[in-house]
Amino acid sequence: EWQANYSYVSAIYGAPFEEQSAVNSSADANGVIHVRSGDRIPGVPRDLFNLSGEYHLTDQWSFGGNVRAYSSQYAVGDENNQDRHGMVLGYAVVALDLHYRATKRLAFFVRIDNAFNRRYFVNGQLSNNVFDTPNRLIDVTGPGTPTLFVAPGAPRAYLVGLSYDFGAAKGD
Repeated sequence: EWQANYSYVSAIYGAPFEEQSAVNSSADANGVIHVRSGDRIPGVPRDLFNLSGEYHLTDQWSFGGNVRAYSSQYAVGDENNQDRHGMVLGYAVVALDLHYRATKRLAFFVRIDNAFNRRYFVNGQLSNNVFDTPNRLIDVTGPGTPTLFVAPGAPRAYLVGLSYDFGAAKGD
């Protein structure tokens, strides 16, 4: 058994506007950025792809996996798609699983998410870094340095569990 899914998301602004975003490297002297019609909305990958498969070794045992891939995206604060920090890079992660069906109702599974322990970022935001000042823990005298902050993706995870189908017909 296998399936593949692809989504193309055209998340763009439909009208031009100006926005306050002083941490954006393309901001003017007043901290304003100019967003054009057609600029991509930050935080939304354009391409999403999922490939899943399962192989039945016997009636009771099956082995499967999936690959989820996401294209790059702009960070929040980069609504005009012009900041020098660039985009949050795309990523792909692999999950593997093994299933044992003891009865039609009861099954056990083992799963490894992010099987190759890939390091990736799920999104980003432009902001000021106040922790980069030499000889001081926090820069209380200035605004800090404009920086791209990113949210890390989940590391490798191991899951063991069981499932029970309460809705199966009696005797199955």
